[in-house]
Amino acid sequence: MAPCDADVAVIGAGPAGAAVALLLARAGHRVLLAERDTGPRLAVGESVGPGIRVALERLGVFDAFLADGHLESLGNMSAWGTPEAAGRDFLFSPYGNGWHLERGRFDATLRRQAQLCGAMLHGATRLEQLARAAGGWRLRLAGPDGPLDWHTRFVVDATGRRATVARRCGSARRPLDHLVGVVTYHGAGNKVQCRTLIEAERDGWWYSAPLPERRLVLAYMTDAGRHTRRALAGPPRPDSAPLTHARLVQHGGQAEAAAAIVPAYSACLAQAAGAGWLAVGDAAASVDPLSSQGIMSALEQGLAAAGALAAALGGDASAMPAYADRISSMYADYLVQRAHYYRREQRWPDSDFWRQRWADA
Repeated sequence: MAPCDADVAVIGAGPAGAAVALLLARAGHRVLLAERDTGPRLAVGESVGPGIRVALERLGVFDAFLADGHLESLGNMSAWGTPEAAGRDFLFSPYGNGWHLERGRFDATLRRQAQLCGAMLHGATRLEQLARAAGGWRLRLAGPDGPLDWHTRFVVDATGRRATVARRCGSARRPLDHLVGVVTYHGAGNKVQCRTLIEAERDGWWYSAPLPERRLVLAYMTDAGRHTRRALAGPPRPDSAPLTHARLVQHGGQAEAAAAIVPAYSACLAQAAGAGWLAVGDAAASVDPLSSQGIMSALEQGLAAAGALAAALGGDASAMPAYADRISSMYADYLVQRAHYYRREQRWPDSDFWRQRWADA
């Protein structure tokens, strides 16, 4: 079992990891891309605004993205601070419409494009060992055909909220809250308006969006604990959110499976980069779904990380610290925006959920 050499090992092949691998491989670097999951995974985050076109074009994958046939989004609606819904229309955006994504297809396309650029993709593969070695790192990966040893100069943590590499390198995550999403997918039903709908209620807020093939995703966002357990007692029903309830009734599709709980809390690494490594995507900084910036943030971080790694591979010792500072700055800007938006909802002053958000602000 001879060691294999690479310039960069990217652990995790979600949007951020795939973007890093794609850009570095296109630039001629030898890149390993390891993905733990073997099949479709629950990757909530289906609505993206028109601005994502800029990131996709910089990655050189916009045409491939369009070919996947994602559902166009005409805008966003929100009942926030008031029971009436207000909208933001994408009609006047310089980039055109947004999209409601089929996430499995979107993630698979980014991985495939990274492979076409020369990245070496290993599926169903997890990181078992990570140790410093001369000139970089020694990794042991566990894959379907047995263990693999790699020697790389740099390692990228794209493992999501687990932050597997960053934790092993001594960087701790700093969670801000305990937000989770209770998510259901509803099968083919009646056509609903091609807009994302956000609706606040006493103990959290509801998100819904149409998907390709007339499906609907519904998520109840609340703090982990008793409200989550209550929601899981049966399929979550937006009885206290009349606009969301009306949309679900109009759609009429049945839940495809039991509700799933997914983490949705805001968090940031104490340090997003160090000697020979950096973190990207949710591993570096995860944002509240309310921002509708999760995928966009992942791609922007991927672009920034690829630039930092290319500079570091060329001998620039300042590239990694500068990247870490950039992630900290991006997260600080996000916290300001998050606080502003949560302060706009003042209808339930006795709610623990909202009082906690106002305290965080």
